[in-house]
Amino acid sequence: MEKTVNEWFNELPDGYRGRALNNAHYSLINTYDSTMAEAICRAFSWSGTPEGHDFWSDVKDHYAKGTPLPPLPEHANIPMSVFLDYELRSSLWASWIGWDWAQNISAKYFVWKVLRKYARYKRSKYIEQAIKQNSQNQ
Repeated sequence: MEKTVNEWFNELPDGYRGRALNNAHYSLINTYDSTMAEAICRAFSWSGTPEGHDFWSDVKDHYAKGTPLPPLPEHANIPMSVFLDYELRSSLWASWIGWDWAQNISAKYFVWKVLRKYARYKRSKYIEQAIKQNSQNQ
């Protein structure tokens, strides 16, 4: 059954879902795939993510071969440079920008995008920690 990458990723378990949706390239989120494994393969570059290539390969293998899901990685503090590196490497058009006025515009865009994603990441880590503490106190 064909579904969009977004629909497939929304079926992932908690923790995996948010990571996959955050990593998915915006131009591929509404493309159609036949399986979860196919969606995971095509939606983003695994090596450019905070989780890394091996993690996403294991997640894909879970859906393709029935192997166990890998444990969720603990990222206590990812530097903003990792976010910037990921955004530049996953952008289809960043490498086409020359050394002219378009480079300044694209630099401003990537700074804005990275600051926004980094703030979202920090906020999600704070909420995740608060939920864990709250559940441990009960």
